[in-house]
Amino acid sequence: MILPECVFMERFFFDIQSGRDFFADEEGLRLPNQKAAQLEALQTLAGIAKESISWGRAARFSSRSALDE
Repeated sequence: MILPECVFMERFFFDIQSGRDFFADEEGLRLPNQKAAQLEALQTLAGIAKESISWGRAARFSSRSALDE
């Protein structure tokens, strides 16, 4: 779905920490609301969990919005 540019969309960032490795989301995603960000986080987390189990490692996932900075 393409939204008109005049619609305000907040930028959300999804950071990942796996063991001592930390991957900061430098770009983020523009999403229409918190609910959309939660859905994106859940989908991303499911993928990370699946990969972490196959690697035998635990990962920490966090999200933040541009307004948090």
